[in-house]
Amino acid sequence: MDVFARIGPRRAAGEGWLRWSLSAVAVLALLGIGWWLTVWAGGSDKVTLNWFYIPILVAAMFLGPAGTLVTAALATLIAGPLTPADAHLHLWEPPSIWMTRGLFYIGIGLFVAWVIELRRRSEDQLEATKAAYRNLVEQLPGVVYMCEFGGDGDWLYVSPGIERLLGYTPAEWLAHPNPFRSHVHPQDHLWIMQQEVLSRASRTPMDLEYRMRRRDGTWIRVRDTASVVADGDGAPMWMQGVLTDETVRAEGARTEAAKRGSAA
Repeated sequence: MDVFARIGPRRAAGEGWLRWSLSAVAVLALLGIGWWLTVWAGGSDKVTLNWFYIPILVAAMFLGPAGTLVTAALATLIAGPLTPADAHLHLWEPPSIWMTRGLFYIGIGLFVAWVIELRRRSEDQLEATKAAYRNLVEQLPGVVYMCEFGGDGDWLYVSPGIERLLGYTPAEWLAHPNPFRSHVHPQDHLWIMQQEVLSRASRTPMDLEYRMRRRDGTWIRVRDTASVVADGDGAPMWMQGVLTDETVRAEGARTEAAKRGSAA
């Protein structure tokens, strides 16, 4: 499971135009059905006209504020001047009635369209933020990860750097039933779990170095800088951290130590 929301492909202009056109046709069809049913029932004073809110709400969802305004105006005309109060005697209701009804149609329609537009803008901003964060994470030299607690816990996310570090693609690593326990050195595992328990209890970050096995069977030394992620109530949810390859640095330190020992 990827804890980041999936960033879908950007809609093509033709697809957006097709969706708008189909929505407009649906709204007009609903308005036409409403006019026919009202006339068939005998006039606008014979049936409730509240169902005209349906095409107005559909327009608010798919056609935006401008389309909603046009739809509400058409609904006002259909429920008023274009549909006599008594269709058979062709008696029209007073203009004050259908104008008042029209104000309700337009007011409610524009309010719903405004709320939907605000939500869409918030979603677009959130998606843009997620995309920027994902791009930043994937450009980091190390491996950013999120995982459940314990050596057998599921990994919720791992950045593409895992392929450079251990030779697995993110999909392969996340599909593994217990990737951490299977690749960390057995002599280091218990100590790492003890440090995780301490970090979870004290809410202090971990900064560890230990050995992990690559896909080709070679062992490397990694640095793991991680911390506990908690929810709004302070309850721990998972670990979030960064893995970096410290093999070259560790080997250099051992070589330097050996040189100093020989010199002494």
